[in-house]
Amino acid sequence: MRPSKTLLFRLIPLVTMLGVVVALLLWWSSIGQREQAIDFRLPTLDGEWVSLSALQGEPVLFTFFLSRCPDCNRETAYFNDIYENYRESHSLNVLGIGIGEEIEEFAERNAVLYPVLLDTSMEVARAYGVSRVPHTVLVDRQGRVAASYSTPLSYEELNDALQMIL
Repeated sequence: MRPSKTLLFRLIPLVTMLGVVVALLLWWSSIGQREQAIDFRLPTLDGEWVSLSALQGEPVLFTFFLSRCPDCNRETAYFNDIYENYRESHSLNVLGIGIGEEIEEFAERNAVLYPVLLDTSMEVARAYGVSRVPHTVLVDRQGRVAASYSTPLSYEELNDALQMIL
């Protein structure tokens, strides 16, 4: 009886270690694999239409916001700055996607420089799993989601995240 218990006690750590190695290999193989961004077509405040697929080949940063969201108001200054600094030098597209009401007032109050799109049906927000705002998505030049954040970002965090797609 004793030899089989000893063998069992030796096998448990080995099997556990093997499981950890397999899990790490699966995790490692998924790094760098990005999902294709879900295409959308939405109207701007100016009545023009913007589709994500039309921007393929260029990096895209878009954020979902509500007009009365304090964090959304704060982040607008960051997005304005990023839009000004990277739109020409890196062909970066910055889009604000307003959900809810008073989107035009939000854009005016915050002096938004980048295009603001209207997702009045919240269809695009649902497709991207938006459960709270601000919700920011970065799409690389191949049209794949590089990152998605459902939390407010600092200016530094936003700039660091941009390096994934520039």
